[in-house]
Amino acid sequence: MAGMQIMLDKGEEDAWLGSNYVRVFAAMFAFGMIGLIWREWRAKNPLINVRLFKFKNFAICTLLMLMVGGILNAATVLQPQFSQMLLGYTATVAGEALTGGGLALLILMPLAGLATGRFAARNLVAAGFAGFAVAFYYTSTHITLNMSFGFSTWLRVLQMAPIPFCFIAITAAAYIGLPKEATDQVSGIINFARNVGGSVLISVTGAVVTNRSLFHQARLGENMQPGNPVFANRLAALTNAYGSVGGGAEAGAMARGQIYSQLNRQASAMGYQDIYRMLFWAAVGMMFCAFLLSKNKPGEGTPAGSG
Repeated sequence: MAGMQIMLDKGEEDAWLGSNYVRVFAAMFAFGMIGLIWREWRAKNPLINVRLFKFKNFAICTLLMLMVGGILNAATVLQPQFSQMLLGYTATVAGEALTGGGLALLILMPLAGLATGRFAARNLVAAGFAGFAVAFYYTSTHITLNMSFGFSTWLRVLQMAPIPFCFIAITAAAYIGLPKEATDQVSGIINFARNVGGSVLISVTGAVVTNRSLFHQARLGENMQPGNPVFANRLAALTNAYGSVGGGAEAGAMARGQIYSQLNRQASAMGYQDIYRMLFWAAVGMMFCAFLLSKNKPGEGTPAGSG
């Protein structure tokens, strides 16, 4: 796991597998994980009971919790990053914009606990991921360079509201069909999956934002040509504006610099829109995956024929 963490932390800045340094730690993680699974599968008293993955519900719930942890951590990083880099917020103000999400969790967590006694776990999980899909699609179409602090807080509330329903229902569904003595193992592995998901998606989403921003920068840059009347008019207007306030011979260069700065900000915003759209599709996939879980009766234990 140390190899995986170093690979994820250094991958983007060192060109991922294009770097020998990253390849070493990627190989360490791959061979270490294979060795761990082989050892734990054969052990009479394993530290990590990988045989639990033979149970369908537990295996699916581990994947679902990995995604919940990833979404929670990725969203917690993406929005403040956007606010500080593109909206000019300080770290304090960007953090304050997240507080609405915390209040939403505080209110909805007890309600989600009550809902587990009224609805099948898989239905709650599907509803939770449907909520994620709606939130991320809405964010991808409404996150802009002109949004206010209040709207930024509202986006955070939308993104955090589905978490209690997913988190509690997935945890409950993971125990369906398992022996009681596996309780400690289930809890440990599910929480481990959540933490791993957070690490993976933070790195992946950060890399995607960078790559998509560069893609959009290149596409937008194609329009910065003298033959483009919109660009030519904007350049002339800015050149005149800078010339009138003492720009002198540097007015043209200052105007081009201003346009290029705007282009970079717009390209970065589009990169964030792209990653939220990708999170939308991931949530849709997990929503359908939830229906692969065995259906339990609310308030009861293992359904007949599960596992």
